[in-house]
Amino acid sequence: MKKRKLPEITAILALLSPLLCAPRRVTASETYWICDPDALGDWSAPANWDGDVPSSGDVAYIANGGAAAISQGTAAALAVNAGSTSAVGHIVQSSGTCHVEGSLTILGPAYTGSDASFLLSAGQLTTGATRVGNYWAHVDRLSGVFQQTGGDHVAGGITVEGVYSGPVHYGLQGGTVSAGHISLRNGGTFTQSGGTCTASTVWITAHTRRGASYALTDGELQAEEVVLANADPAAYAQSGGTATIDMIRADSYGVFTFSGGTARINKVAIGGSYSGGNAKLVIHSSGPDVSITELLQFGKYGRASVGGTLHMEGASFDTARYGDWVCCGLTNCTFLFEGGAERPSTFEAAAPSDAHGQPRAYRVKGLVLGGKDVGLVKLVNARDNGHRDSAGREHVFAQSLTIHDGSRLDLGGLRIYVEGDVEDVLDGYVAACNTHKLFDSTLPEGDHLDAVYDPDENWTVVVPEPLSLSLVAIGGIGLACRKPRRRCPLRGGSLS
Repeated sequence: MKKRKLPEITAILALLSPLLCAPRRVTASETYWICDPDALGDWSAPANWDGDVPSSGDVAYIANGGAAAISQGTAAALAVNAGSTSAVGHIVQSSGTCHVEGSLTILGPAYTGSDASFLLSAGQLTTGATRVGNYWAHVDRLSGVFQQTGGDHVAGGITVEGVYSGPVHYGLQGGTVSAGHISLRNGGTFTQSGGTCTASTVWITAHTRRGASYALTDGELQAEEVVLANADPAAYAQSGGTATIDMIRADSYGVFTFSGGTARINKVAIGGSYSGGNAKLVIHSSGPDVSITELLQFGKYGRASVGGTLHMEGASFDTARYGDWVCCGLTNCTFLFEGGAERPSTFEAAAPSDAHGQPRAYRVKGLVLGGKDVGLVKLVNARDNGHRDSAGREHVFAQSLTIHDGSRLDLGGLRIYVEGDVEDVLDGYVAACNTHKLFDSTLPEGDHLDAVYDPDENWTVVVPEPLSLSLVAIGGIGLACRKPRRRCPLRGGSLS
């Protein structure tokens, strides 16, 4: 899948350009909400303000515990504050248009029985920036809630952040959100149970030990990038709905969890060079449908807990993990390669040539080539994962290997070990002369591949035939008991 440019972002910028480029007044007028706190007052009624009804050059404050209703026409202001550090305020929009040139801030004291809030059920809200909570207020126990059940919210950016305690939350149940970026910090949470959210970047981070999170249970998320950084715990969790994301990235901290729904992602990068981080990818064994179209990459300290099937639609696998944990928690993962004839993949080999009786410590559950389209895969060893043999190579262990018609696996001078006695199956792949299901593009002229079963270790390895004969002799397997192999010269094969 090509990188998605998200045309919705262009529409956002077009809507916001008059706001961001228009000249601003040197001095803005301030107007305060004075309606009875126990009543839901009309935003457009002059009597509800201490001055005039706010206009595009005014800063509006609703911070007396009351609530302003926008139900018709157009409400406009330079900036709007629902609540303050000492009092809550509420805005309820059920129709009409609310146009805030600068920032809409929702902020109030926490644990007072009512959080500062904006409730959007219909109509259109357009802001230069929407802020729920404010870390830089440097006041403990602050809260703010934005609840959207319908309507359209267009913002240059949305920030949801707290300080030390108090709920700061954006809930999307219906309608649409279009934002240049969404930033969740210090306890800030975004829960999507419906509607459509479109953003260039979703940034989940922290300055304190309070985590932040985005939870998708239903609806649709479209984003160019979702990033977890400097937050412990920071989390993206999807249990339903549909996510279309160009890249997800966790450099040092944070966990991406997929337990349901559908996710289509171009690039996944988990873990960097920071040994104290906890960056992790979690995919449950049943429920989620996760497809990766370009790259699945684990950094030196990246981790995973992946069960079930991971769809690799032209994506390559790369790991910089070192030592005993090179598989990153992928021992229960089946890789299904189905990128098509024009999109070959590579698979980083990271295991030793001899697993010393512990192949399960280095294996993946399965490699399947071919699904809804053919799969073309080449084993590579571009990184030193701490297990290189005397020839400077590392290899691949798999519990199972399946190569469907039209699909091909190029060993690239490396070995693949498959659990159990599967000599006949693997030799059958080797002997598929017309389709080259299993071959080695590095073999010299006249050499052949052969599958050899080791009963002591209970695995079958595919190697060039001269080496297979020496392995049989060393292993004490009687040559007389060897089954005749179907031969097919495989020099010069390729994935193209």
